[in-house]
Amino acid sequence: MAASDSGLDPKYGVLAGLNCSVLGEDIVLFKSALCRATFSYSYFHGILLLGMGLCLALLLCCNTCVLFRKKKDILNAVNWE
Repeated sequence: MAASDSGLDPKYGVLAGLNCSVLGEDIVLFKSALCRATFSYSYFHGILLLGMGLCLALLLCCNTCVLFRKKKDILNAVNWE
C-alpha cells in the first residue's frame, strides 16, 4: 500500500503519470533514428567530397598545363629564335 501512497506503481514504473518503460523505448528509438540518419548523411557527404576533390585535382592539372604553355609561348616570343 505504501507504493500507491507515493504515486509509484511497481508493475509499470509509473511515477507521477510518467511511464518509464515507454520513455526508455522512445530514447532507444530516437538514438536509432539519429544514428541511422547520421550514417546515411556521412556516406552522402563522403561521396560528395570525393567528387569535389577529383574536380579540384582536374582543375589544378588543367591550370598548370595552361600556365606552362603560356609561359613557353611568352619565352619563345621574347627570344625571337
